[in-house]
Amino acid sequence: MARHLDAYRLILPDRPGYGESEPLGVSHTLTNYSQWLDGFVCGIGLTGFAMWGHSFGGSIALIQAVDGKRKPSAIIGVSIAATRGGLGRLLNTSYYQVGRLIPAKPRQMWLANKPMENATGRLLFKTTRGQERKALFSERNAALPLLKPRVITEEYLSSLRTDLEIYVGAVTVPILFIAGARDIIVPLGQIRRLASKARWGVLEVMPDQGHMSPLEIPAAIASLTEEFLAKNHQT
Repeated sequence: MARHLDAYRLILPDRPGYGESEPLGVSHTLTNYSQWLDGFVCGIGLTGFAMWGHSFGGSIALIQAVDGKRKPSAIIGVSIAATRGGLGRLLNTSYYQVGRLIPAKPRQMWLANKPMENATGRLLFKTTRGQERKALFSERNAALPLLKPRVITEEYLSSLRTDLEIYVGAVTVPILFIAGARDIIVPLGQIRRLASKARWGVLEVMPDQGHMSPLEIPAAIASLTEEFLAKNHQT
């Protein structure tokens, strides 16, 4: 998606514990991640910046915008990981809770399971087909060996305990919420409720999309981002 935002200076950090970045020295909660993000922003001297986040990243951006020393002038959150409900929450929670009971080496195999990832991918990706879907699956599978079970389990369970509505209500800058109407991970109703708590919130619903719209329709998500920033981000 970043390729469609070439009018902006983009900074795309790996979250600690993901990609090739080392884990945090503390538990991987959304609050601790927001403190890391604030330190990152301050450390590279950012001013006059907007924050863009998908899923957990959107949740972290909201918390940093409230508690951070250097706050963004606007936030774009796509499929923000609001407290999940229904079948998606039950399946995810059961999956991670089982993983916590498994010894370290088998736990890696459980949480970085290729057949499981491919099965969930078929539920998460809604509109891509053929070679495009095959390429996305291939990228996901290539990243599986880098997954760190403790990191993803701590982050997921932290999201269940974190009430984002409190943070959204305290954010003092404009927020664009982008949601997929077919998202089984974070149902549309949850995002609607979250957006209703914002002082300056705009909700855009993608009718045919699920949780992975930045991968499935990157140009469209980038276009919504640019339109929002043109109206709400001054520098």
